[in-house]
Amino acid sequence: MAEVVLASTQHWQVADLQAAADYLHALPATPAPPVAAADRCADCHGADGRGAAGAYPPLAGNPTVTQRGVGNLLQLLKHGGFGPSTAGHPRPYGMPPADLPVADTAAVLTYIRQSWGQRAPGVTALDVQRGR
Repeated sequence: MAEVVLASTQHWQVADLQAAADYLHALPATPAPPVAAADRCADCHGADGRGAAGAYPPLAGNPTVTQRGVGNLLQLLKHGGFGPSTAGHPRPYGMPPADLPVADTAAVLTYIRQSWGQRAPGVTALDVQRGR
């Protein structure tokens, strides 16, 4: 965006600004995207973050959740995760992908990193942007 400001918009005149504003006001309204239920994660991982043995891993006390970098968490949230199919476990449980807006991604990851007594640093929008 800095490049656009440097090479273009910093040079706009009042008429240019008004034309851009008029254009934006003329665009049709778009409905807000549906909001996921607040307990979507809790459906599998539990409200207490303990998960379900043999099916869903815990979020509470999970070193992957609280490790220094958040790259793995970002990828897991965005792309989901599914264990390998084996003869003894032909249809493993998995986590569906959740392609959330940047602010929502940061909020979800901050929540799981700081809930259930965990004290990991929060996740910022910049962390999310860098990890994408």
